[in-house]
Amino acid sequence: MQRIPAGDSREAPVLALEKVHGDAGPARQSGSRMPAPSAQPNYIVELATERSADPAFCLLWRALVVAGGSHQKIYQTPEFFHFQRETCDSGERLELLTISRRDDRALVGVVPVRIGRQDVVFGVGKLVLYKASVEMINLLGSVPAAPGGVLTQELGLQLLAAFPQAKAIFMQSLPLSSPHWRALQASADSAPQLLGCALMGQWRECHTLPLPATFEQYLEKFSAKKRYNLNRQIRQLAEQAGALTMQRIGRADEVTSMMAALMSLVPPARLASVLRPSTFEALARRDLLLCYVLRAGDEVLAAVIGTRSPDVWHIHNIFVNNNYLSLSVGTSAVHLAIKELMAERCFHLIDFGFGTPNHDFRSSHVLETRAQVLLFDRAQPVRLLFCAHALFNTLAERAIAKVKSWRKALRAARSAKPA
Repeated sequence: MQRIPAGDSREAPVLALEKVHGDAGPARQSGSRMPAPSAQPNYIVELATERSADPAFCLLWRALVVAGGSHQKIYQTPEFFHFQRETCDSGERLELLTISRRDDRALVGVVPVRIGRQDVVFGVGKLVLYKASVEMINLLGSVPAAPGGVLTQELGLQLLAAFPQAKAIFMQSLPLSSPHWRALQASADSAPQLLGCALMGQWRECHTLPLPATFEQYLEKFSAKKRYNLNRQIRQLAEQAGALTMQRIGRADEVTSMMAALMSLVPPARLASVLRPSTFEALARRDLLLCYVLRAGDEVLAAVIGTRSPDVWHIHNIFVNNNYLSLSVGTSAVHLAIKELMAERCFHLIDFGFGTPNHDFRSSHVLETRAQVLLFDRAQPVRLLFCAHALFNTLAERAIAKVKSWRKALRAARSAKPA
């Protein structure tokens, strides 16, 4: 059994699914391949989707999310859960499970999930060799909202038991340093016959930006040269384009203005991949939307698309006016947005997620290694698909690294030849 992280000497919960109701489908019956829970489990897991509209329950839910260990708490909140139920695609559904102590029925964790089909793609770059569609349980926030606990094999097995049509549990962004990842690795070593664990891709560096109390303290992270360059870029941008204004987009009635700005920045084919206006409006009604549009008069220079939790700003896209690329308009837009953001003095972090910025931010950004992770029942045939996918990705990454090395060596050899 895994231990709760340092600082709490209690055992991690032993989880047993006590009730399943609603439209999620039947739980696995006794006598199936799942190991039987202990005779007196300390904790029970219940399906509680119908409680998601109860205001009193939502207060407890929010408190558990705030005290939990996810770096994506926005996706675990009641507000995001209700947004997802309003906008989710056909064929998907949202469900909520709770973790309670058996002795006093005290609520100690919530587990919001989205259930639907996801693609397992065998490919290199844009070249797709094979693609399989698999029903999965998307664990919103990547880990349970359970303060002090860790994601154990017991919880994974019980989730798969609650939704037997699903073949895997999908975690969108699990940090390598997370106690949940360490617990899963340790339990996989001690009981490899139960729950398998595989990466959907490689471990990747994600950029985060911790925010101090004031904008002045934020600027102190930069060297004098960097501060000068930032100010010069903004000054030159204003000189060429005109006086700059930063528009904050957070209300539903401001979405129309933002969509008009995006249409001036993004080609129609690419704009189709951006969220629809109705989706932006639904986010705004739940106080989850936080975007900025940089303008000079009537001209749109850049747009920063993001969502928010009470203390974290998640940046998803940065769109820029190509006429001002030489003036680093994207960097200037983000810098000015941060200045506006910090005026509220309630945000502690900016999360850029997966992706590589165009510029180096070693002085201000903190890198966190994350990956998309799958958990699956090793007794199911689908394990062959996931293991083959993980092996394919490893070999593909090695091949790409080797090709890059050869190209680099070839360029060096050519440059070393005498004229």
